[in-house]
Amino acid sequence: MTNTKKHQKQALTGVRLLDRNDLRDRGLGMSNTHLLRLERAGKFPKRTRISPQKVCWVEAEIHDWLEARLLERHSTATQGDQTS
Repeated sequence: MTNTKKHQKQALTGVRLLDRNDLRDRGLGMSNTHLLRLERAGKFPKRTRISPQKVCWVEAEIHDWLEARLLERHSTATQGDQTS
């Protein structure tokens, strides 16, 4: 096995995938159309097609996206406190 293939395999170890139900469980009950728009605009992690009729998202990317939204909320709330 070449170093590149070995590195790619190590990078995939522990990767968890989330399907639409998993997104809903995390409070992301957006329509498929809305998710596609956000993905195309670079405002949501891109889906991964794992079969012709099944797509998933990388859990770590969804976690990072949610964390960024929470940080934005906190930053906006803090800025609002400073202007009052």
